[in-house]
Amino acid sequence: MEAYRAKNNARSLDNTGGLKAARRTKGEMVWLEDIKLYCRRLGQQWDAIIMGMLLAFLLFLVGGGVPALEARLKSLVGLR
Repeated sequence: MEAYRAKNNARSLDNTGGLKAARRTKGEMVWLEDIKLYCRRLGQQWDAIIMGMLLAFLLFLVGGGVPALEARLKSLVGLR
């Protein structure tokens, strides 16, 4: 059963990590492979990261830029 699990369940259909028990049976260092999989997933999301940064910059400009931010921070801290 362990050989079957290691062969067929170590990777899922979308080529991400499968069952941890199967990966351990196969001899993988699970924590290291989890870090690699996380970095691979993160690397595939650059378009979303860039879009979020552009949207934040646009909202910053529409909201008044630095003077509005400075006024808001002063009101939060209590400075005049």
